[in-house]
Amino acid sequence: MFILYHKPRLCQGGAFCFGIEVNHLGKASGILRVAAAEVGYLEKASNAGLDSKTANAGSNNWTKYGKWYGLNGPEAYWCHMFISWCAAQSGNAGIIPRTASCYNGNDWFAERGRFHLRAAYTPRAGDVVYFSTRQYPNGGGHVGIVEKVENGYVYTIEGNTSGASGVVANGGGVARKSYPLGYPSIYGYGNPKYEQEEPDMTEAQTRAIAKEEANKMQPKRYREVSDMPEYMRADMQVLIDEKVLTGKGGSEADKGLDLTEDMARMLIMMRRMID
Repeated sequence: MFILYHKPRLCQGGAFCFGIEVNHLGKASGILRVAAAEVGYLEKASNAGLDSKTANAGSNNWTKYGKWYGLNGPEAYWCHMFISWCAAQSGNAGIIPRTASCYNGNDWFAERGRFHLRAAYTPRAGDVVYFSTRQYPNGGGHVGIVEKVENGYVYTIEGNTSGASGVVANGGGVARKSYPLGYPSIYGYGNPKYEQEEPDMTEAQTRAIAKEEANKMQPKRYREVSDMPEYMRADMQVLIDEKVLTGKGGSEADKGLDLTEDMARMLIMMRRMID
């Protein structure tokens, strides 16, 4: 969703201007922020320093994600535990399965009608991508989360991989990766049922809303006595007749009275005090 809020600032002439900032938030964005913050994490040699990104680095599959899941050590392959952990940390635990098994993961999505084979689907940010390997075909070999799709490539964040090209299962770290959309090892995608996100507004739409909101904040200005509330008209007409005020409005040369309601009230009060 997007959040609109007004942010007053002092503009030229000492007046307050009101701008609009657009902040795009959403469930998919949340899990991607969590995953991105984990890039660079290395698995540990032992059950020590699990929360540190780089301390006690080793190749024994000890991780903070396994600690959270309840499965750690040499046989605790953690690529899907990483995805499940990111889902839990971002408030998405109900729409991404909590599992250590890639097979269980893509089955979970398939049972809910939210799994799509590679050839029949264009992935979206926040999707869970399942990879096949020689040892584990049909999406059972590895998993990651889609960060973006751009120029014919899918960009991912993956746990238990490395920065080397291609699918690297059991690679020992959290890394960003990229693959052509038609990459043969991509088996398919789980599409979590995120909360509906509003489409991004164009710059023109943002400016139009900003102008509308700014106009709302500007005080109403009166150019003629007839524009004013009834209770002001008699006093203002006296001020005009006495030449205290000039201007009739209606032409470019004569801008009229050009008074805000506060200004008109002040003039009326001053007149009555003098009388």
